[in-house]
Amino acid sequence: HVEHGARMVPFAGYAMPLQYDGILKEHARVRESVGLFDVSHMGEVWFRGPQALAVLNKLITNDLNRIDDGRAQYTAMCAPDGTIVDDLIVYRFSEQELLVCVNASNRHTDVAHMLEHAEPGATITDESDDWSQIAVQGPHGPELLGRVFGAVAAEMKPFRVRAFEYEGERVLISTTGYTGEPGGEIYLPNQSAAPVWRALMEAGADLNVGPAGLGARDTLRLEMAYCLYGNDIDRTTTPL
Repeated sequence: HVEHGARMVPFAGYAMPLQYDGILKEHARVRESVGLFDVSHMGEVWFRGPQALAVLNKLITNDLNRIDDGRAQYTAMCAPDGTIVDDLIVYRFSEQELLVCVNASNRHTDVAHMLEHAEPGATITDESDDWSQIAVQGPHGPELLGRVFGAVAAEMKPFRVRAFEYEGERVLISTTGYTGEPGGEIYLPNQSAAPVWRALMEAGADLNVGPAGLGARDTLRLEMAYCLYGNDIDRTTTPL
């Protein structure tokens, strides 16, 4: 990120790129072509076991029985008083394996809440330190994902998830962006993050690909009216 000219700032315990060549330019890049966000600060919590779906289902406000394997669900996890502990995205791989993406600033609070309120039948594992995440967002996002990961990645519909392989490593691609544009997020082992970032930059040169930081991420999600935890929703608000 420093090589790309990023202005780095502290965020949720991480050093994060706020902007590269300007928030307006990065905002327009995502709306008009394709931008890359390093969102490796986001948390990844896995539910595994014979009752994984049932256990997770009782912790959130949506019914995971209504989505099929390979699909995603945006939802909220609430405290007993109905206020919001965090907003989440759940990825259902099977009834025995589900991934929950949590906000970085809430990671430890979320995991503690899950462990306190979960019923038996599932293993809950915080693997946040083992995963990186790159968001590929913009009208050319699906095309860029297809160039690096194959045609199947380019053809994925919104709110889907599936596993791919990149240079021998298992990576996950989901189509649940935070900007309102097509594209997706790549969940991948830490050691694969920099090589995949460089591959995306190289493969998308003719698509005007470029990096985008936290500043543009905030203006994009505001324009789309997506909630930000701690700003629009928190322990003083309910889903209603």
